[in-house]
This record gives sequence, structure tokens and C-alpha cells, in this order.
Amino acid sequence: MGFAEPTGLCCLVFFEHDAELARFETAGLTQTVSTLFRDALTRTGYPASAVPHVDVSFHSDETIDRSGGYLYWR
Repeated sequence: MGFAEPTGLCCLVFFEHDAELARFETAGLTQTVSTLFRDALTRTGYPASAVPHVDVSFHSDETIDRSGGYLYWR
């Protein structure tokens, strides 16, 4: 976690299906997970001033597939 510039860290959470992501969002868990991740950063010494700038986003594999898929490096 400490290798990213303080204003450039992001956490991407992926679900296999849109329906799983929708249930997660409906349950209000995106905010909970985002808060827990930022709290963990604070506890492990990530710069406190940078923690509010950390991006936490949630996606499904189906969404990625519809937008062109993942880029695989070989």
C-alpha cells in the first residue's frame, strides 16, 4: 500500500456479476468497505492527509466485459 503516491492510491473491488454488485450496493456496503479500507490505511501509517483522497471503487466483471474487457499483458 505504501508504494503509491499519496494522492494516487485506489482500491478496485470486483464482483463476478452485476447482480452481486447491486446487492452489495443496495445493502449500503460500499461506504462501509471504503471507510474500513481508509481506516486500515491510517492504522498502517499511510499519510493521514492523503487518506481522504484514496479512491475506492466497485465494479463487476460483466461491466468490464461490456466496456471492452480487461487488458492482459503477456
